[in-house]
Amino acid sequence: MSNILIVTPKIPCPPDDGFRIRIFNFIKSLSDKNKIYLLSIVTSPEEKQRINTLLPFCTKIYTISNFSKRSWLKIKLDSVKNILMENIPYGVKQYYFEEVASQVNQIIKRHNIKILYLYYAWMGVYIDDLSEQTYKILDSCDAFSRFYRQNYLNSKIITKKIRFYFEWKKMTNIERNLFPKFDKVLTVSPFDSMALKEINPNINIEVISNGVDLKYFQKTDEVETKINELIFTGTMNYGPNVDAVLFFYRQILPLIKKRIPDVIFNIVGKSPSKHIINISIDPSLNVTGKVLDIRPYMERSNIFVCPLRYGAGIKNKVLEAMAMGLPVVCTKISNEGIGAVNGRDLLIADNPQSFADAAIKIMLNKDLRQSLSVNSRNFVESNFDWSIMASKIQSIIDLV
Repeated sequence: MSNILIVTPKIPCPPDDGFRIRIFNFIKSLSDKNKIYLLSIVTSPEEKQRINTLLPFCTKIYTISNFSKRSWLKIKLDSVKNILMENIPYGVKQYYFEEVASQVNQIIKRHNIKILYLYYAWMGVYIDDLSEQTYKILDSCDAFSRFYRQNYLNSKIITKKIRFYFEWKKMTNIERNLFPKFDKVLTVSPFDSMALKEINPNINIEVISNGVDLKYFQKTDEVETKINELIFTGTMNYGPNVDAVLFFYRQILPLIKKRIPDVIFNIVGKSPSKHIINISIDPSLNVTGKVLDIRPYMERSNIFVCPLRYGAGIKNKVLEAMAMGLPVVCTKISNEGIGAVNGRDLLIADNPQSFADAAIKIMLNKDLRQSLSVNSRNFVESNFDWSIMASKIQSIIDLV
């Protein structure tokens, strides 16, 4: 049994978005064979209360409070200052506090920590602040230089394009110069691993994918499936998700409507952007905002669509849909790191017409729907159980 200190830039619960799902499940799984100490930055009193849900899995929980609220103008000014005067990306700077490094060093010494596990690429900047000797793992998840580069290439607004350009270059420097100092760097997909290796081949990388909660995400048949309903899930102010929704609404949905006029597109997830709110007046759209449980919406839908055009890492939404036995139509990038077989486990389409044709084909073909439903569930059962992923991390720990 090893003493492990896990450090996160945000609280890892509830597991309701891509950031939290991974670390929440790793904390649960690793606690079976190790003593887990958790240090998290919290931004509100409510968050501090929610972190108590992890008490059954943690020997001790430490928090650092950052309750300061900034005006819209202050955020913009800080962003400009960061672009012009600072060497780390703005997203990283928001989670850099000297108190974190000080606390980490104290906790390592106090609890004889064997493994230091820094969660998320942003935390890589702390490596030079650590004085205590311990085995250091950085779970970068994604190659964020790759993510910022894609945002730069896809942004249409010049101010965003400038910001993402500098974020890309600054994050590349962090990955090149700081990531090799870790004993192990984790990514969720081989694509992110290759991107980091291209930046610096001396980074010691291991790919450990995300999993899916197969007990939670499974079909119950308690909700009647609507043959004409499609669904997309996620955090709806996240750039790649917003782009995917608007791309589907403007270029794919009209093609589907030509064959299935009464089609309904369910857009399920918290914090819809103003662009998504603006299109929600269309009666063929159902924009829910935050829901307590996405599973009933998935069960009532006939197809899960994932028309992402850019992004990094692995798409939890696709894994969850497949676990529910929901037929999936997605772009090639949506299947990155998952490796599902096109035509067997899901259907892949990258242009509006082929995407619409694939969705229509599933909606009108009961045998195809059934086949994709069974195969998708079998695929994630065999490849994406959280216990499989946690065992890979445990193997690293056991070798230290």
